[in-house]
This record gives sequence, C-alpha cells and structure tokens, in this order.
Amino acid sequence: MKTYKKVLFYKEAESPLAWRGDRKAKTKIEAIMWFDFKEGLRFSVGAGNITSCERNIFKAILRVLEHESIGMAKYDCLKEDTRSKGLWKKL
Repeated sequence: MKTYKKVLFYKEAESPLAWRGDRKAKTKIEAIMWFDFKEGLRFSVGAGNITSCERNIFKAILRVLEHESIGMAKYDCLKEDTRSKGLWKKL
C-alpha cells in the first residue's frame, strides 16, 4: 500500500550557545501531512527531539509545543543555576 507525503512546513534554525561562542545549536521544525487508504489522513509535527503524529494537526502542534515549552523551562532553570554559581567557567 502506498503512502503519500506532503511537507506543509519546514524550517531550520540555529542559535549561538552562551557558553561556547564558536558553536551554534541547530534545530528544525517540520509539519507533514500523510495519507494512505488504510489509515486515512494524519499529520506529524516535529520540533527538536520530539515528533507527534495525530489525525488532528492542532493536537499534534499543541503536543509538540507543550513538550518543548516544558523542556525549555527545565533547560532555562538549569542554565540560570549554572550561570549563578559560575559553573560554566569550569567546563
């Protein structure tokens, strides 16, 4: 059975790292529409290190955004703690 794929949105982004000026963090955001006659229409949305596949594209987007926002909040806390204690200088 053949599966059809249509990329709805794709973007790559990079951001400089605070503790290392010579490197940049790279990520991508991707939304894909899938169709086959067995399962019908579904969408997959991926950002960073998570991908969600749902029949409703808004559920997929919200699940990825929720995961990334929680992950980023944890990362930001860790980053603030590391900077406040001066540990990034010891790496």
